[in-house]
Amino acid sequence: MVSKVFSIVFMLLVQFHVKAQRERIQTFSAGGVKEIILQADEIFKVEISTVSTKEIKLFTISEGEYFNDIQITAQQTSNKLYIASAYKEILTSGFDKLSAHKVYAVNLKLIVPENLKVIIVSNIASVYGEGKFNFLEAELNSGDCVLQNYYGKALINTLQGDVFISTKNAKVTAETNNGSLFIDKKLNFGNLIEIKSINGDVEVKKIQ
Repeated sequence: MVSKVFSIVFMLLVQFHVKAQRERIQTFSAGGVKEIILQADEIFKVEISTVSTKEIKLFTISEGEYFNDIQITAQQTSNKLYIASAYKEILTSGFDKLSAHKVYAVNLKLIVPENLKVIIVSNIASVYGEGKFNFLEAELNSGDCVLQNYYGKALINTLQGDVFISTKNAKVTAETNNGSLFIDKKLNFGNLIEIKSINGDVEVKKIQ
């Protein structure tokens, strides 16, 4: 009897999770696109990776009681693709109820061609990137920036978040006002990676 009740409860929880979570996939032609600009306020996590492709894929994964109130818009102008989050005022990070209970979450995942310029700006998002970029800029308030197996130029600025980068070759200039700082001494040539954080830790490692 206990086992049967547990099974029913588990099924109800699974059904609730499925109903509460929504995924949307948008596909764009990468023809002519050289730069992606992502304005990602109120987004919790941004993942971006590069592959050999002629398409740009954008996955929006949202859950929580307010997921219908957050929209992701995309518009191409000339050689730039603009992606932005649109949300009601009640969903701003300063709203007490949402800040205290975290009753909503929106994550973005981008799969893009290699060698693009990408700019990401967000008030709360953490950014996770991997692959080969022409240039990646991240302007983050509270989120971290983690770049694995990264190749390309980069400019990373964080207020509270930590920065971790692993790369084969790079010339690194980095500073943090109140965090710890480690730069692998073997990284002394290659693409320029610039990092500045106010309160976050900074670590850049060389990989083989």
